[in-house]
Amino acid sequence: MAKKRTFGNFFSFRWMITPDLIKVIYVLELILFNLMNIALSLSVIAAIIILWDYTGLETLWMIVSIVVWIILRLIWWVISNILLRMFFELVILPFSIHEMVSTVEGELKDINKKVVKPEEKKEEKEKENED
Repeated sequence: MAKKRTFGNFFSFRWMITPDLIKVIYVLELILFNLMNIALSLSVIAAIIILWDYTGLETLWMIVSIVVWIILRLIWWVISNILLRMFFELVILPFSIHEMVSTVEGELKDINKKVVKPEEKKEEKEKENED
């Protein structure tokens, strides 16, 4: 039972906006990060081709260097995306803990209301019987 998104909860800091912002920032960062990886990969491949033209290296070496670069870049791409995700999970973790604690607190209050009221009624009936 998460806190409702009302102005009262917003101004009393019961509703946290930072987790929503972190999710938006993560998506933007993921897009930009992967576009930069693509641009870097293409520029290195272009540099290898240009160097091949100027130095007159054999075609086999050019193909091997491009294939090795692509393989290493793909491995780095996977690892870096996992690390980026782990970083954002660590950033959002305290807010998730806060939400879970708030949920448990609300449920405990509801349970407490249900448990305390019947006991109070029993005590009132006992007092009435004594009189």
